[in-house]
Amino acid sequence: MSFAEAATLGISMVAVSLGMFNRLELPLPSLPSLPSSAPSAEPPLTLLICGGSTASGMAGIQFAKLAGIIVIATCSPRNFYFVRNLGADAVFDYHSPTCGADIKRLTRNGLCRAWDCTGKNLDLCAAAMSDDKPGLYASLDCNDLLADSARLAEMNRMVQYQEVMRCWDALGDFYFWYGRNAMYPDPSEMEFYREFLKLSQPFLEAGLVRPPRMKLNMLGSGLDGVLMGLTHMLRGGKAYESPEWYALRVNINQGPRWMKKRAKEGRRKEKHPGGSSTIPEPGIHEEDDGSSPHIGDYSTEHSEPSKTQTL
Repeated sequence: MSFAEAATLGISMVAVSLGMFNRLELPLPSLPSLPSSAPSAEPPLTLLICGGSTASGMAGIQFAKLAGIIVIATCSPRNFYFVRNLGADAVFDYHSPTCGADIKRLTRNGLCRAWDCTGKNLDLCAAAMSDDKPGLYASLDCNDLLADSARLAEMNRMVQYQEVMRCWDALGDFYFWYGRNAMYPDPSEMEFYREFLKLSQPFLEAGLVRPPRMKLNMLGSGLDGVLMGLTHMLRGGKAYESPEWYALRVNINQGPRWMKKRAKEGRRKEKHPGGSSTIPEPGIHEEDDGSSPHIGDYSTEHSEPSKTQTL
C-alpha cells in the first residue's frame, strides 16, 4: 500500500469504528479461519450500508464482511460491479422509488441495522428496516438530530436513531461543536478507536482491506490542484466515479503562525508529557490576530458583517 493510499484511510477508519461498529453494536471483525463443521447457533446479522461507493462505505463493506455480516449496499448503477467486488451481497439503486420496499422484501422484513454514510437516506432506511423487530439506525451526518429522530419515529417506530458520531472524539483533543460549544473528547470513544486500530492492523497487512479507489491529482498537483478541483465542483462540473485526492507538501517553517505554534506545542508535549491542558472559553482566543484558524466570536450564532466586508 502506497503512502497516498494509506492517507485515504484516516477518516474512513474513524467512521467505520465509531460510526458503524460502535453505534450499531455490531460484532467486531476477525481474521478468516478454517471452516468449522459445527453449524452457527445464530443466523448472520444483516446490515444495510447506504452510500456503498463512498470512502466510508467501501471500508464499511469490507470490515463488515470480515465480521461475518451480510451486507446490502446502495449506490449508483455505474458502481454496482465495484461495490459487489468489495464484498456486498446485494446492491440496490438508491435512485429507485421502490428501493426501500425492495430491500424489505429481500430481507423478509428482518433488517435491523442500517448505516447511512451520506446522511440523506433516512426515508430509505426507515422503509427498508423491519417494522416488527427493534433496530438501530446510524448516520455520519444530520441536519437536525432531534427533528430527524422524531421523523424516523413517525416512519418506523421500531427503529432507534443513534447519536451522530463526532470524529474529533477519536483524536483526544478538545474541539468546538458547531463552532460555539467547547467539547471534551469522550474517553470511551478514544479507547474504542484505539483498540479498533490494533484489531485492523493484521487485515491491512494481509491485504484483506483495500483502500478506496482514488484518482490522484486529477486537475493538477499541490494546492493548485485542490483549488482547481474545488472550482470544478462549484461550477457544476461532472463528478468523477472515484474520489479525487491531491498530494500536498507542507513546510511547517514556512507556514502561517498558527501552524508553527501547533508544531512548537507538539514538540513541547513530547519533551514534557503529562502537562495540564486547559480548554479556552468559546469566543476567547489568545493572539487572535487573524493568523489563527479559529477566528471570530463563538458566543453568537450569527454576526453582522461590517460595511467593508465583502459578501
